[in-house]
Amino acid sequence: MKKKFVKIYKLHNDGSQQTLATCTLVDTSVECIGDEIFVRNLLEKGTPNYLGNSPETLFPKEGLLFLENLAYVFRSGYLNASKVQEG
Repeated sequence: MKKKFVKIYKLHNDGSQQTLATCTLVDTSVECIGDEIFVRNLLEKGTPNYLGNSPETLFPKEGLLFLENLAYVFRSGYLNASKVQEG
């Protein structure tokens, strides 16, 4: 079975991208690996919910909803998240 995942990228001044974290749906929750400090903050503080439903803050235990929300949270000039991918 293919896993659903999102990659979060950091853009450098020279235009290159670095994968900061990869978050993968495992059973009913999300596991993230990558930059230790970034991942810890993401897991402990959660993310604001930009998809309009409850709860206001999403955590990895929300599973696919958390994963789908990452593309809306990280869409700045320096941090970007992919849409949910399968692979």
